[in-house]
Amino acid sequence: MSIRKNDWTKEDLVRNGITVEWRDGQPVVKQVYQMGKRNRISKWNVERPIYLAKCNHKYSTDRFYPMVSLKIYGQYKTIILSNLVWMWEVGEIGDYDIDHIDGDPMNNSLDNLQKITHKENLEKRKGEKNQWKFIKDMMKS
Repeated sequence: MSIRKNDWTKEDLVRNGITVEWRDGQPVVKQVYQMGKRNRISKWNVERPIYLAKCNHKYSTDRFYPMVSLKIYGQYKTIILSNLVWMWEVGEIGDYDIDHIDGDPMNNSLDNLQKITHKENLEKRKGEKNQWKFIKDMMKS
């Protein structure tokens, strides 16, 4: 199994105890953890925290995306929440980007996501340099 994030499928997520649930139209990511002690195995389902991470981009350096850290095949990996939602609901991503139709990276509902090529994604972003101003304002308050 490849470790590239875009090659993961829903089956890989399920195999690693990851589930995506919906609360108020937005995704909630949970992961089952196991711990063995002597002859007992304890399992618990933990809601994974979603945090904002600054991502570098060709047309702007102040883009924040919601991310989640998950344990996949024994290694912790950080993945963009929109990619995780797409893999869970639709299937693998391949060599495509997952784009937010309304330009709001906080809106990760499935009807707001689309799969486009990287070139199309960059062309779409050229004229939208200031679209993330509301996120910076939100982070300040």
